[in-house]
Amino acid sequence: MDTEAIFNRFVRLAGLDADGAEGWKPLCAAAAARLAERLLPGADEADERLLLAAAGEACYQYALSRQNAQSIRVGDVSLSPAEDGLEGTRLLRDELLAGAAGLLDCGCASFRQVEA
Repeated sequence: MDTEAIFNRFVRLAGLDADGAEGWKPLCAAAAARLAERLLPGADEADERLLLAAAGEACYQYALSRQNAQSIRVGDVSLSPAEDGLEGTRLLRDELLAGAAGLLDCGCASFRQVEA
């Protein structure tokens, strides 16, 4: 898979500056490797759906790394950081992976529509 193409899509999805995001290239390479392991035989590695799915996975991992998981507890009151951004990123990743589902082996039984 073209990790540079995945990186370019990751930068746009994460809203980063390409120059400042160079350090996140290994994250994109790891996402590409994870999806490459699940590719169905004959699947096109350059398919835009697959590139976006890998970028979405990298974006989610990036969002996880940026989370400040600290919470404050005073007596019966507990304050935790909002997870709205993380939830939105997870949903985006899931949608992008669903879009590429026809190119990936899900590793389980599934029902798919086929042409007769």
